[in-house]
Amino acid sequence: MLTPRLLEEGRARVEETLQRGYAPSHLPHNLELIFVDDSRKSTSLSMRTKIASTRERSAILRTLEPKTLIWWAVAFPMRQWSGGRKMSNFAFESLVRHVRGQTADTHGILPVVQDNLHELRLKYPLCEPLQQFLNAAALDLIIDSSVLRTPIDAQVETPPDLDFSQQGDYIHFTRGRHDSIERLPDFQDSIERSLNFQYEKNNQARISTAFDIFVPTDGIEHDAYVMVPIGSSEVWRVLHELGMVQ
Repeated sequence: MLTPRLLEEGRARVEETLQRGYAPSHLPHNLELIFVDDSRKSTSLSMRTKIASTRERSAILRTLEPKTLIWWAVAFPMRQWSGGRKMSNFAFESLVRHVRGQTADTHGILPVVQDNLHELRLKYPLCEPLQQFLNAAALDLIIDSSVLRTPIDAQVETPPDLDFSQQGDYIHFTRGRHDSIERLPDFQDSIERSLNFQYEKNNQARISTAFDIFVPTDGIEHDAYVMVPIGSSEVWRVLHELGMVQ
């Protein structure tokens, strides 16, 4: 039967990927096909049928868990599963059902493909379905203990918990000019992607509350803190650049 053979070939590609330590070239193309809206138009009935079939199959694949979907994207090049290929809908749905049970084979796949996922994040910053998927995959990566951690036996002095609610300890500043963001070029893109900043921009606000600055009344014993919102898609880029997520 077609399904066992395809599964065997898929497992072989995943195993090869894990051994080589880098993703196959078809991985990003697969994820683009699955998540990025296909704006192609065609007067050909057969091509329109292929595009419609691919969209339907992509919608099914988007219901898979992030690691399972990445397993699929590594295991099966789009020439095997996209609409208009030799694979029937019955065979496709059968393969998806079998792949849902491949969770044991997904271990170790995320660290291998994380650079490819990061490139997709930067390439399609406004594609919300893709960004949500990448966020979920990044969270799985953290849960799988691929985060850089401080050794348990390391002696690290931790700062006291911050509590800005204690009256008199800090002076809170929050209202600033909305166009002042341009004076923070290192953070400008990240802040402008935040929901808070976008809401104020859409309402043509001149004053922004997107910034919170806490100045200690005792500048010798305490630090000052600047808090800014950033877009949820940007936080993973920041974590990646800081080396907090590999």
